[in-house]
Amino acid sequence: MLAVDFDKDDWRQAVGAFSGVCEREGVPVAIERSRSGNGAHVWVFFSELVAASDARKLGCALLMRAMRIDPSVRFGSYDRLFPNQDSTPTGGFGNAIALPFQGDARRDGNSLFVDASFRPYADQWRFLSPVERMTSDDLMRLLRRFGKRILGDLADADASSASELLDAEASACKGGE
Repeated sequence: MLAVDFDKDDWRQAVGAFSGVCEREGVPVAIERSRSGNGAHVWVFFSELVAASDARKLGCALLMRAMRIDPSVRFGSYDRLFPNQDSTPTGGFGNAIALPFQGDARRDGNSLFVDASFRPYADQWRFLSPVERMTSDDLMRLLRRFGKRILGDLADADASSASELLDAEASACKGGE
C-alpha cells in the first residue's frame, strides 16, 4: 500500500488535484479523512507485495505531476508518504500510519473513507470492496512511463531501470520525514 498524507489549510484542494492526476494516470485511489478531520490520506492499494521504494517512487512521481499541473498542490499541504522509508533495519518495527476506523474519530466522521466532496461513505465496506488494486506490472509500467515524462532528457541517461530514473525525484519527496 501507498498512502500520501495531506494537511494544512489547503489540504482539500491538494487532495482533489492529486487524486485527479491519479485518475488521469489510471491509478485507483481511496481517500480517507484523517483522524483530526484536518487532512486526508490518499491510499493506493496493490494486489501483491511491491518494494517500498517502488511504491514511494510512484507517490513522488504522482505528487510531482500534480504540482506541475495544479499550483494548489504544494509541499506545504503535502506531509509525507507511507511507507516512510525504503527499508527497515533488521529487527526494526517499520512504518506506522494510523489506520482508518479509529474509535472516537470515526464517530465524529473522521478516519473514514470519503467521496470527492469529503463526505463519508455510508457503508465503508461496500465502498472498499470493489476498490481496484494495482498490480506490480502496472506499477512498473507506470514508473517507466513517468521516468520518461517527468525527467525529460534525463530519461536517455545510462539508467538500467525506471527505479534509477526516478531516484532524483524520489529524493525531492523525502520532506516531512
